[in-house]
Amino acid sequence: MVSPILSGIADIIGRGGLAMVVSRHRVKLVLLGAAGVVALLLVISPAFWKAFWAPSKPGNGKASISPRRMLVAYGLLALILGGTLVDEVLDSEHWPWSVYPMYSYMWVGKHYDDYRLYGVPKDNPNTEISLWTDERYLQPFDQSRLGAMLTQLVGQPGLHEGLVDCLTRYEALRRGGRHPGPELVALRMYHVYWTLDPWGATIEKPDRKVEIEEVTLPTGEKS
Repeated sequence: MVSPILSGIADIIGRGGLAMVVSRHRVKLVLLGAAGVVALLLVISPAFWKAFWAPSKPGNGKASISPRRMLVAYGLLALILGGTLVDEVLDSEHWPWSVYPMYSYMWVGKHYDDYRLYGVPKDNPNTEISLWTDERYLQPFDQSRLGAMLTQLVGQPGLHEGLVDCLTRYEALRRGGRHPGPELVALRMYHVYWTLDPWGATIEKPDRKVEIEEVTLPTGEKS
């Protein structure tokens, strides 16, 4: 009977998961290895221990620090660095330490979906422009904040009002000369689907778009 552990390892290798894990943590592994070598060299070096205890010995007219206080300071430093190192190795968070994971997540699937806004130009209403191509269109919203907002509004009563606000904001910024986009007569929100391309060549060429809602400017806002 094959061991469950060996079966699990074989399954990971077969799916390419092991290579992915190693690739994701390659930099960490290299840094940890280098830190381990440096730490070993320090521990076996007499010069290190001499420098370690140096603050406890008076000299050059400076007062010495008691060994007890010095060890407390070193202990706090070790706690801070050690906790950070543990979270780095485990890829976890234990307050107050953190691996600061923002934007470090690796998407491992072959497909991706998101919500996107497209504008309908007044001079060519049979076409659409992506409002994701220039962050000046809806500033101060950037792609990450706007995407999070749209995801939260899907299926909520405030979605229509939020889309109208985006279109109004776009037009106000355009009239103020804040971006070079064309005048829009409508704004559409889509649920967009992609087959991922390693080089990002399809970022503005989704496989499929499902319209969620379309809005136009309020009467008082039209130019």
